[in-house]
Amino acid sequence: MSDLPHKISYQVEPWEVVKADSAWLWPLHWEEVARDKNKIKLDLDIAAYDYLASIKQLVTITVRCDGKIVGYHWSIVRNHLHYKGSLTAYTDVYYLYPEYRKGSVGINLFKFFEQEMRKLGVQKMYSATK
Repeated sequence: MSDLPHKISYQVEPWEVVKADSAWLWPLHWEEVARDKNKIKLDLDIAAYDYLASIKQLVTITVRCDGKIVGYHWSIVRNHLHYKGSLTAYTDVYYLYPEYRKGSVGINLFKFFEQEMRKLGVQKMYSATK
């Protein structure tokens, strides 16, 4: 990153846009966090993501720097199976390109996620990490 100012933005974007723009990050994400890489290769079930997006259960948030995607947060938002009257968000994946992990970019991504979930009426949010 140069010394010139950079514009960081956070937004909910359609899966079709996120799918196209974030594909370059997926192998980097996989390389960093995957276990048993020699046995289990990266192979996203794009059809399943397409389906979740089509039934409006996939929420995809992006972090962009000067318009280029540098991170994402994907969650499945649906009524809880035990409490069908309670809208719940389950984090699927999140990633931020290492160069942008300094400062508050990552924290702001999660703050934005929480804000957007509240707008949707989500009552519970679940997130995990490796």
